[in-house]
Amino acid sequence: MKKVLGLSIAALLLIGLVVGGTFAYFSDTETSTPNTFTAGVIDLQIDSAGDTVFSAQDDPLPRIFDYLPANDIKPGDTGEVTLSMRLTNDSNNADLWMQITTPVDNGGLFPEPERALDPSNLTNDISNQITTVLWLDDGDNILNGSETPLYTGTLAGLASAGTAGKLDVVLNAVGGNTTGASTTYYVGWSWTLPTTVGNIYQGDFCTFNITFGADQIGMP
Repeated sequence: MKKVLGLSIAALLLIGLVVGGTFAYFSDTETSTPNTFTAGVIDLQIDSAGDTVFSAQDDPLPRIFDYLPANDIKPGDTGEVTLSMRLTNDSNNADLWMQITTPVDNGGLFPEPERALDPSNLTNDISNQITTVLWLDDGDNILNGSETPLYTGTLAGLASAGTAGKLDVVLNAVGGNTTGASTTYYVGWSWTLPTTVGNIYQGDFCTFNITFGADQIGMP
């Protein structure tokens, strides 16, 4: 009995050593540092050549069309400006678009030849007379057979072109963040005041704003 009791006490002492003692095992830890979340960049730059020339830049953009008052246009006149749209080299890919506000027409100077046809100066819709064509250009400023127009119609109609007035120019444009160098895209924009426009539009003018945008891929 004493022997059993002694063995029991020894076992309890051993359990106490196991529970209360410290045993060293091999171990290792690895730490990840520093962890960072960085928001991506969508940064669009515009420049132009043709009627107006300015270098690539962010807002505010200079006037692209400016024919008031010195550079008046006459029936049969045409013009063209080539715009380049480029995401910066730190930008992600994006969908590029452009939009104009609804042109505001103005009766302007109302000279005597116009008064003879329109005594009350009620015909003030020159934005419905100016025709425009926009196309994705290859950089030569000329619309050719391999280039499809993005829009053909009146200047006034351009304000409602595309989806909610936003005309898609390039879908999934390449920014430099994915390739190391962004891609430059060219948009040709020509205009014409038809020869059929007569004295009733003498001195009339219209104003509008042009907005260029870049949306991250997948935006509604």
